[in-house]
This record gives sequence, structure tokens and C-alpha cells, in this order.
Amino acid sequence: MANYTLTSANSIFTVWVPGLLPPVVLSGYSTDKAWETDANKLGEKFMGVDGKSSSGYTPNLYKQTVHIQGDSFLSKEVFGTIVRATKSAVNTYDIYATISLPSTGEVVNCTRGTLIEYVPMPSAGKVLEAMVYTIEWESMDLTIF
Repeated sequence: MANYTLTSANSIFTVWVPGLLPPVVLSGYSTDKAWETDANKLGEKFMGVDGKSSSGYTPNLYKQTVHIQGDSFLSKEVFGTIVRATKSAVNTYDIYATISLPSTGEVVNCTRGTLIEYVPMPSAGKVLEAMVYTIEWESMDLTIF
């Protein structure tokens, strides 16, 4: 068995948008959080007035927030390009990504994402804070390599 660690320092987050952006590896993540993914609801459960329950699978979007340092110009430009193109076309673009996690031997393939929220400029404190971008994915499939 391989000797895995929990570091995210060796992760590789590659993003591309067909017809708009070639594959680009994001860099310059926030100090304390590179990205986070919300829990995904897998099903619905209901209780009838007679005390009998029913349930069913319900597909849902996968929400992920990416945190990029204020001075990470390459990664900010990736998201800036998507924002400008979306506004110009008055239409959304499908985003695709692959997130490689060598420390745990996993890869996540993200398909048909949409940039749904972004912070237009970093907040300022002692230093400029992270830029935040939120993507909703159609699917996020984890595999072990």
C-alpha cells in the first residue's frame, strides 16, 4: 500500500472552457483554503400522514468555491476571462476541470460547470484578501488512481 499524506500542496487543479480557454493549471490559492465543496443532497425522504415514508433519488448540482490569492494574476485572469465573456455574450459557458490529489491518489473530474458568483475585487485588510469564485458543476466524479 502506498504511503499517502493529507497535503494539498501537490494538488493540480486544471480548468478549461471549450472555445474560450485552453487547459490552465490554477495556482496561487488562498493561504488557509484553496477550495471547498458543499455537501450534495442525494435524495428526498417524505413522511405521509399515515406514518409511511417514501424516498427517491434526486439529482442536484455540485457547488464548489475556489479561493485565489489577490496577487495570483494567472488564476484571476482565468476567471476574469470567463466573467468578461459571459457578460459580453449574455450567455454562460460550460467549464470543465480535473483536480488531481496525488497525496491521496484521487482525481476528480468536474463537468459542465457554470461560474455563478465571483468577487469583483479583493477585500483589503492588512493585506489584500482572497478572491472567491463559485462554480456549480453538473457532475463531480471521484476516482482513485
